[in-house]
Amino acid sequence: PLVKDLALAVNYAFHQTRFLAYRTDDGTDVSGNRPEFAPQQTASVGLMYLPATGFNFAVIDSFTGGRFLNKKNSGPLHSYQTIDAHLGWVSAGGLGISLDGSNLTDARDAVSESEYSEQLNGSAYTRMQGRRVFLSVSKTI
Repeated sequence: PLVKDLALAVNYAFHQTRFLAYRTDDGTDVSGNRPEFAPQQTASVGLMYLPATGFNFAVIDSFTGGRFLNKKNSGPLHSYQTIDAHLGWVSAGGLGISLDGSNLTDARDAVSESEYSEQLNGSAYTRMQGRRVFLSVSKTI
């Protein structure tokens, strides 16, 4: 931790995932291509202040690098960034209240193929959930 109850977390991953020998249902050879929706790079940085009691907060910034919409790698998708945040308070008796936000950047990128969702490039894809904010009350027993 940086100081008592304050921590900084940093993550980075580089993925070199490729199809070794693969043909699609229509016979297209996609050997050497990257799998659909598999980003080459991901990263995040988070600052968290989480004492046992009192005021607490966390902010996490996450990055997902470019990826492809399909196995043929003909549909490039741009990178995107999301920010999650937490603001809360916990009493000495264990009563807590928090306000949490997820995907505060409201990124709505395609994250998987689906027969039930939005049409992009002639196919259906599920988009990630948009911005969400939650207010919670809790009691530690």
